[in-house]
Amino acid sequence: MVRQSAFAKAATLSALAVLAIVSVASGLDRHAALTGEPNPFLPSGTPGNATAIAKQLVNEGQAEAALPFAATSLARDPLRPGAVSLLGTAAFAADDPARGHLAMVQSARLGWRDPAANAYWLQQAVDRQASDEAVLRFDLLYRTGRTNVRADLLLNYLDASTQGRRAILSYLSTASPGWSAWYWGTEADPALVRDRAEAVVQSGLGFDCGVVAGPARRLYGDGWRGDAERLWRAHCGANTVASPVADPSFETVAGGGDSPFRWSVHRSGDVTLRATGDGIELRNRAATQRLVLSQPVDLAAGRYALRTVPETTGDAINLSLDCGTVPLRPARSNPAAAVDTCERQVLGLWVAPRAELTLRRVALQKVER
Repeated sequence: MVRQSAFAKAATLSALAVLAIVSVASGLDRHAALTGEPNPFLPSGTPGNATAIAKQLVNEGQAEAALPFAATSLARDPLRPGAVSLLGTAAFAADDPARGHLAMVQSARLGWRDPAANAYWLQQAVDRQASDEAVLRFDLLYRTGRTNVRADLLLNYLDASTQGRRAILSYLSTASPGWSAWYWGTEADPALVRDRAEAVVQSGLGFDCGVVAGPARRLYGDGWRGDAERLWRAHCGANTVASPVADPSFETVAGGGDSPFRWSVHRSGDVTLRATGDGIELRNRAATQRLVLSQPVDLAAGRYALRTVPETTGDAINLSLDCGTVPLRPARSNPAAAVDTCERQVLGLWVAPRAELTLRRVALQKVER
């Protein structure tokens, strides 16, 4: 009886040991598949190791050698995402497009979460000028977090055509996917952002304010006030921006509101700026005038005077109007300023030396020279 019990215990321990070894091996195999790094302690025929070896060989330009490992990976685990597309990728690299295409067709039938298959069908859609399908494939790539330089280039190529851009804007206006931020992103060329924004204005499509806020903010921040206003007015209805001064009552100075049209605050150790809820309080302790607020404007050429509520006396607050995006220091007393016709204009408000004042509202009024 005792011998039987000892035998049963030994058998149980042996089974547990085998189970532990199998579990560790399975974990190492999955790790190899995920990282693409073959594990030297595993057989080359395990699904994950075969996958890693196939990827490595394809990357090294040894596509013919990669094919049997890709086939082994698929045979051992046919339902694993990416198994079929790996065989297709290896086949294309081995100059066997017919086999590669069949693999990608089969991969597409297994669901949308295979980045390699989506990248292939994105290329196919662009080649066929199937703009709507190409945009959808890019969206699927973005959802799986696997966009790359090539996918970005393909979408930019699509965007360069009238039909392609229309498909992109139609998708962005309805689905509002996360990659709308990429489309308007900080890496995009400013001229391209302006061009895309104008296309949105002319498209006749209905965009939500939340969608156009990003590009409007980008345009406004780059000094393209007129472009930003046209985009905002076309899609935000009653939430339009006051002109020519955005936020004349300083509501955004404290950081509130959703409008992209707001003041830029220029802080320094000599200047105190406090938002009061119905305006701002300003104090300049320096011996020279200080720039406190600025914003892009879009004005007709001419001379403009600054009107304030309450009305200020003397030169407590001065005005600058300049071409470009950087306000230039005005003369000591400058209640009015002239501006020429230029693509970008900037308004600056300057507090005089040792001045202390309260502003509830400001406006620009065109005056005779």
